[in-house]
Amino acid sequence: MTERRFKVMGSAGHLVVVGGPDDLADHLEARARRLESLWSRFLADSEISRYNRSGRPWRTLDLSPETQRLLDLSERGSELTADRFDPWVGEAMHDIGYSASFETIAAGIDPGAPVDPNPTAGFDPGAIGKGLAADIVVEEALAAGATGILASFGGDLRVAGESPDGGPWRIDVESPGGGSVDATLSIAHGAVATSTPLKRRWTVDGSERHHVIDPTTGTSAVDPMDSVTVVANAGWQAEVLCTLLVLDAVRDDAALALVESLGAAASVWHQGVRLTTARWADFALVDALGAAATKEAA
Repeated sequence: MTERRFKVMGSAGHLVVVGGPDDLADHLEARARRLESLWSRFLADSEISRYNRSGRPWRTLDLSPETQRLLDLSERGSELTADRFDPWVGEAMHDIGYSASFETIAAGIDPGAPVDPNPTAGFDPGAIGKGLAADIVVEEALAAGATGILASFGGDLRVAGESPDGGPWRIDVESPGGGSVDATLSIAHGAVATSTPLKRRWTVDGSERHHVIDPTTGTSAVDPMDSVTVVANAGWQAEVLCTLLVLDAVRDDAALALVESLGAAASVWHQGVRLTTARWADFALVDALGAAATKEAA
C-alpha cells in the first residue's frame, strides 16, 4: 500500500494505492497535476483558458480527450439538473471577485490582472473538475494493475477495489464548518463529494460573497444549504448533484427526487436541521447528529 498527500488544484490531494507497480503513485500524482494544467481557469495556458478566450464552441477546438470529456459531462450535468448546475458562470465568478485562486483572495493579495478579464465562454470547472479528476485517476490506477485505489482532490473522492484492510473504504464526512466528523461512510465502489458555502467566503464592496453561484441571479446564492454530501457512482456526478442540492434541497422536491432516481444518496444541513435521503442509511456506519433535528426525504 502506498499513500501520497500533495497539493493540487488549489486543494489537498490524497492517494491511497493498493497493489500495482511500485511507481504507480508517482504516475497518478503526475496525472492529477496534468489535469490541473489542462483545466485551471487560473492558468493562462490551460485548455480551459484558451477555450474561454476563443469565442468558439468547444467542439470546434483542438482539445485533449480529457478536456473534451470534462466539457461533455458538464453539458450532461446541466441537462440533468435543468441548468441548476451551470459551470458557464465564469463571468459571474469575476464579478463577485473570484478571479484568482481562493488562497490568493483569502490572503488579501492583489492577484493582478485576471487570466481572462472578459471571458467569452466563461467556463469554470470548479464544481465538477475535482470529481472527474478522481474518476480518471481511479480508472487509470485499476487499468495499471492496482487492486484498490482512493483518489481525493479537495475532499471530492472516488474509491474502487479493496481498501488497505481488505474491506470497504471508510470515509469520514466533516461536519458543517469543520472541526468534527458528521458521519463515517462505508463504500466499496463509488464517489463522495461535499459542498459547503461556509468556508470559501470573502468580502466585495462590503458584501460577503461565496463561491456557489445561483444561475438565475448570476451572483452568490442567497440562503444556500450549509453543507451537502452526496454518494454517487462517479465523482463528476456527485459534484453535480451537490451543486443542485446546495441551491435547492429544501426548496424544490424535484432536487432530492433526482438524487434518489439516480441511485445516489445525500445528507443536507440547513439552518441546523439535517435531511437525508433514504439510501444514506445504506452507507452511514456512524452518524453523529448530536442534538440536531433529522428529517428523511420521502
